[in-house]
Amino acid sequence: MYFTRRFSVFILIFLLLCPVTVWGSTLQMDYEDKKLSLTTKDADLKSILLRLSREVGIGVWFPQSLNKRLTVELSGVSLERALKAILKGVSYATIYSRSRKTSKIRVSEVHVFKESKRRTTIRRSVGKSSRIESRINYYEKRLKSVQDKLDRAASGSALERRFQRQTRSLERTIARLKQQIR
Repeated sequence: MYFTRRFSVFILIFLLLCPVTVWGSTLQMDYEDKKLSLTTKDADLKSILLRLSREVGIGVWFPQSLNKRLTVELSGVSLERALKAILKGVSYATIYSRSRKTSKIRVSEVHVFKESKRRTTIRRSVGKSSRIESRINYYEKRLKSVQDKLDRAASGSALERRFQRQTRSLERTIARLKQQIR
């Protein structure tokens, strides 16, 4: 009986100290003195985030559709830098909180979001010059609207001065954008 209990404790310690291997992927993580060491080989991002949540004590939320595998090797980096490396190419938000006892600010939650296929497709298909041209069109329409309001404003009034300032500002913005195209 003593032997089996001792053997069980040995197996448990061995499993906790060894890297986790699942279907050919490896995940080894260590968090000491607010420094994170992480070694992964073809590991699922969900499992990395869940393990990070347990090791560091932060809340992690991600969509079930998150399907990314990565290989990373980090040694002695801050939690923020590790999150930046792990979540590269993924939309996420980091939420910080202040400790009541020490008044130090630390990461408390990480939210990973779904990627919008429509938005990325539009960004890829629209070139820089066409984005600038659309901004110029927007500012020209706005300028016309402000000039119409300026024509209707009373002469010498504060409203007239306000519309004149807006007109000059919009004209400068349009000129700056037109120089970017050239």
